[in-house]
Amino acid sequence: MNIIAGYVSIAFTFVLLATMFLWFFIKGDANIFLKLIIIPFVIWYTLALYHAPDNLMGWPTQEGPPSVARVINGIVKKPGPGQDGALYLWMISLEDEKDLKRGLSDMINPENVFDYNAKNVPRAYKLPYDEDLDRQLQKGKEARINDFGVVIIFKRKGKGKIKKKGKGEDRNDDTKIEIHNLTETLKKVQETLEETKEQLLNREASRLNRMGGT
Repeated sequence: MNIIAGYVSIAFTFVLLATMFLWFFIKGDANIFLKLIIIPFVIWYTLALYHAPDNLMGWPTQEGPPSVARVINGIVKKPGPGQDGALYLWMISLEDEKDLKRGLSDMINPENVFDYNAKNVPRAYKLPYDEDLDRQLQKGKEARINDFGVVIIFKRKGKGKIKKKGKGEDRNDDTKIEIHNLTETLKKVQETLEETKEQLLNREASRLNRMGGT
């Protein structure tokens, strides 16, 4: 479901419920003064809810990130007095479509009804601060500054929210950030192709030489 469809569905549902509530409330025998308070409040709250999605959009989600994703960018808030710190990552999911397919039980799960499943679109995630991930992210960002061919990949095992790691504890989902240099990869591919080309030419030359000898 896309954002517009989800937004319209939520707004329509609340308007329907509010209309039903006001219909029975107005026709009921409640005190007139109570009606004068409740009716304007419900109308006001309906308008407030209409604007709520716009105010909430864009903020990083604390939902579980994908199992594999490309990190577009990220910032780190170090832990300090009164704050635990966090990693804010802007990522594009690279999960296989086969892994994203859902069964009937997933489709009727209330958590998934208004799920946004756009492809190749970055999303902001908030992760608990982790010193190892912080170090890996900074290393990747520095490498990307020196070489535009560097790609930062986020990987994890497990699903759901990433829990804060206590002192002396290991992450139970093996979360890590990897650095891949596409420039070097392309060079290796090119070198392999050149070697393969040379081998094919030598093989063909040898074959032609044997044919000429006969």
